[in-house]
Amino acid sequence: MSLNGIVTIIIIIALIGLGIFFISQPDENTEVDEVDSTSEASDVGQDSEDEEDESTNNTDEGEVLVTYTGSEFQPASVVIEVGETVRFMNESDADMWVASAQHPTHERYSGTNLQEHCPNESGDAFDQCESGDEYTFTFEKAGEWNYHNHANASHFGTVIVE
Repeated sequence: MSLNGIVTIIIIIALIGLGIFFISQPDENTEVDEVDSTSEASDVGQDSEDEEDESTNNTDEGEVLVTYTGSEFQPASVVIEVGETVRFMNESDADMWVASAQHPTHERYSGTNLQEHCPNESGDAFDQCESGDEYTFTFEKAGEWNYHNHANASHFGTVIVE
């Protein structure tokens, strides 16, 4: 096989790898006016057992707990009301930096990019802005909001705000 043939094969493999990487990234968040409760379970892969688990993650009135294990967020999806808070707790030895999707800009929830909203003095950007063991955020916008661990962007979840 000639050198040109080998180079062509390497380029094709690299393009396939990049395609797989971009396809595996979480979808961009889309703001919605209403969320159909019958489609929530099918949209995020939940069943009634998962919904029971969500209720046990309530820490206080108006606050839901999501834990980071070092390999995933649990539960991966939560449903809350506008004005409720999600507390993200790092229960691993790995770094946790919760940030709104889409990586790496983090612009979907607040409408600003990472460089514009960190530090976030107004409190309206869904971004932890640095790694830490705990992060809370109060959701004031209805919609389906994907997030990820900025320290490991392959770990992600969803907050559905009704």
